[in-house]
Amino acid sequence: MPYIYTLLSIILIRLRPIFNSPYYFSFFHRILPMAGSPDRLMDGIDIEAFLRQHLNEENTANLKRIEYDVPTIMAICGRVKEILLSEPSLVEFGVPIVIVGDLHGQVDYGSSVGQITDGSACQIRDLLRILDRFSDGKTHGCLCMRFVFLGDYVDRGFHSLEVVMTLFALKILFPNCYGLLRGNHETRSLNRIYGFYQEMKERFQDLDTAEEVYLRINDVFDCLPPSALIGGKILCMHGGISPHLKSLDDIRAIARPVGDLTNCALLADMLWSDPAANHPNGLFCPNTTRSQSVYYGQEAVDNVIQKLGLSCIVRAHQFVSCGTAFYNDRKVISIFSANSYNADIRNHGACLYVDDKGRITIKSFFTSLFSDTISRDEDLALHEVQLNDDSWMSQAGGEKNNDDTVDPNHNSTETSA
Repeated sequence: MPYIYTLLSIILIRLRPIFNSPYYFSFFHRILPMAGSPDRLMDGIDIEAFLRQHLNEENTANLKRIEYDVPTIMAICGRVKEILLSEPSLVEFGVPIVIVGDLHGQVDYGSSVGQITDGSACQIRDLLRILDRFSDGKTHGCLCMRFVFLGDYVDRGFHSLEVVMTLFALKILFPNCYGLLRGNHETRSLNRIYGFYQEMKERFQDLDTAEEVYLRINDVFDCLPPSALIGGKILCMHGGISPHLKSLDDIRAIARPVGDLTNCALLADMLWSDPAANHPNGLFCPNTTRSQSVYYGQEAVDNVIQKLGLSCIVRAHQFVSCGTAFYNDRKVISIFSANSYNADIRNHGACLYVDDKGRITIKSFFTSLFSDTISRDEDLALHEVQLNDDSWMSQAGGEKNNDDTVDPNHNSTETSA
């Protein structure tokens, strides 16, 4: 009998891409409790139990960091690296799907104003709220929906390791339903300075162990794909477009792993470039704010969208106080998902939900020390895809603004993140 369960489990694993939702796979594991798949049980590690530890808000609401076993981290990193390298540099997803921007260790308002000084604010709870927001009844949202994360998982906040381990576990269990893209902070040159390396030294008192874990996770970061294509029409990346981007095949041709971004100008631009608020009508010019990469103007955006047959570009990379910002008549959408990242502005976070018709809805949220999460949806009717004939329609006349956290007329991005 155990052999039958194992055989059925293997068959269901192979069929998982057909179902296109992690819910089915989780359901089959519940009705086949004896079936241990390579994804669920890895080197003696129960990945589902590992993930449940992170999804349990009680574990993250007690102001304590999760204590990790170093061999477990190493094994998880090894498996995720294998999965990422089996994917193309341009990963493709259907709809519906959720797009998530910068997380940055999920900085929480409490830690921003110094209420918690030991680095143990409940910052990962914001990631959990994003996942849980798409729950269906008793089924957790992480089992109901596909997600694409646009990078910058680490630095700034105090729970970078929890955020990374949660996403790695989801990627192992549901590789076809979770897209993890690379941000500019998934590089050693930044995350050694802006908090992640310091967090490793705090959590692993032995410096050799801290260095080993830090380097192992960065080895995985080197393998993250830079871009995702949703519904064949929405191009996602962390930073933006590049003068080296002539076709989607240019992205597909990026060979990973890439440790040194100077060896790939296209990749560097996709992680670092910004829309040009002060150079709106041009092509490309040097990015003087970041002292590297480029600004891209409206003409550059128009050319890329027309040449690649896109509807819009979704990117992260810049702090925006309301969670979303728009550029060039909403052809570029910037999202920032770390709510209350800035103690002075107390910004909202946001993610995008693309439904099965290609309609984009902004999901914004805000958490303070004095209230639970305040969540609002803003359906701007930005784009709608007719999936049957692969044509997209812009619905400029259908826009509305009944949510003061989102300004549809805000046509530029804000400060760097």
